Order: sequence, then structure tokens, then C-alpha cells
Amino acid sequence: DFVVLENGQAQEIVEFANARGYPKQILILLDVSGSMRIQNKIGVAKKGLNSLIDTLEPGDELALVFFADGAIEIASTFTKDKEMVRQKLNDVHAYGKTALIDAVNAAPALARVDEQFQRSLVLVTDGFDNASEVTIEEALASARKVDLPIYAMGFDPYPGREVRPYEARQKAISALTVLAEQSGGRFTLVGKHTEMLSGLDQMIRDLENQYLLAFVSREAGQDKHHVIEVKCKKGYAVRARQGFYAE
Repeated sequence: DFVVLENGQAQEIVEFANARGYPKQILILLDVSGSMRIQNKIGVAKKGLNSLIDTLEPGDELALVFFADGAIEIASTFTKDKEMVRQKLNDVHAYGKTALIDAVNAAPALARVDEQFQRSLVLVTDGFDNASEVTIEEALASARKVDLPIYAMGFDPYPGREVRPYEARQKAISALTVLAEQSGGRFTLVGKHTEMLSGLDQMIRDLENQYLLAFVSREAGQDKHHVIEVKCKKGYAVRARQGFYAE
């Protein structure tokens, strides 16, 4: 029922597998910049992430990374110790500036691509980047290299709309949407706790209904970005990574 295109050329699918039953490996990337204190966005984020932790199975793994003031703090590498991750999450306080794209660019290096997991990155932020040194294109390239779908939980960064210009708000939302869609994830605009829970629940449902489609690249030796398109002959919408890097 599926067709896979690589750089516009149809490829033979040589393996098709249901990923259901694999443990989950979720990398949480949490914005702890000062703007997350406004309207207690950091509190809503903690509440939502604690609910996510509650849903995980003993074999699932979590990693936790904080970012603010242009710095990235690895609070925990991947571990099955959910309570330790929960404690570090609950203890953190919001401060400083936002280096959103820098954080997204660095975080995928933590992923272990040699093991079978349902893998994702949960990015929780209000989206207004004022401290990054790399571009969104560089961050996307980093995420693509490890096949890490980004589920972006973006707090409406300007709830009153008079705090910052409408154009800046739209730019922030657009950046998060691009990161999510290009990596095969989803973007959720969060205004309150229930919307974040809905976005996280959708991520879990996506992970539990993943399939693996494998093909042999015709251009595997070329160090460049390869565009992937996955289609279903029956007309269903398919959510998949939109490319990879061959090295």
C-alpha cells in the first residue's frame, strides 16, 4: 500500500515492520528561560511532563535537557529511572534568555541510534529565540541525522499580543512548526495544561502506531541531504521523516 520516493525517484521497499512493542526513548528538551515564568508557563510545562512520565512503561527511557542563557544543561542522559528525571524536572527554575535553536541543534547527539526504540524529542518552549548562534536549517540537519521526530509544545509566546509585535509571534510559531513537520513530528500550540496533555497524548499514539519502511539508497555514498516522500496508495495521510543525510 506504500510508495517511497528518494529525491523524487521511486524506491523498492525491502523491509516493512510494525514498531509497536518497542520501548520508547523520549528526549525532553525544556526551555527554562525567564520568559517561561510569565503566566507560570514553566509550571504548566512541568505538570504536563509529569503526566507524560506517569504514562511510561518500566522499559521506556527518558533524557532531560534544559536550555537558557545560551547554555545547555544535560540534567539526565537516557535512563529508565523515571523518578530521578521527575525530581530534576521539578527542581528546575526559569531564568535567562532563550537559545532555542542552539538547544535543538545539540540535543540529538544524545540519541542512541544503534538500538530499537520508538524515539522522539519533546521540545517545550514559548518559542521566542533571542540567543541562538546557529540557524534553524543547521538545527534541522542535526535532527535529521539521527531520525528524531520533534514534537514541539509551543506556548503562545505573546498571549496578549500587545507585548510583542504580531509578526514576531508568527515567526516563533513558524519556526517550531518547521522543526516539527520537517522531522516527522507535530507542533502543538499550548495555551493551557489540557492542550499540552493533548499534544503529548498524540505523540504517544503516533509512537505506538509507527511502521518501519526500509529501502536501499541509490545514492548512499553521497554526503548530502536526501529528500524522502512516503505515500499511501489508499489515500491516507502519512507522517514520516522528510529526509536524511548519507555520510
